Amino acid sequence: MDGGHGPLAPFADGFRQELLGLDHPPESVKHYLVLMGQLDGWLMVEGREVVELTAAVAEEFLVTRRARGQRRVPTLASLVPLFECNQSDPRLTCGVSVLASAV
Repeated sequence: MDGGHGPLAPFADGFRQELLGLDHPPESVKHYLVLMGQLDGWLMVEGREVVELTAAVAEEFLVTRRARGQRRVPTLASLVPLFECNQSDPRLTCGVSVLASAV
């Protein structure tokens, strides 16, 4: 998620560092950052802020991807690490429990 300007962009470096600190392999880190970038772009297009990111909004993101005919659409569970790794930042913790309980 390099060079992003959406609402999740300020969290990308911290997310990368958290994943590496948890011993995620580089390809896994790359996968999560790509997914974060896609969600970030969608939030920006939809005019949504981080505080609006709930399980329902995340599901809208996934539905939109399916509707575009994308073959490999992640599940809601795929987004949980983004929130788990950023729990110390109050701007992102709003959706942690909602996303975690939805999977």
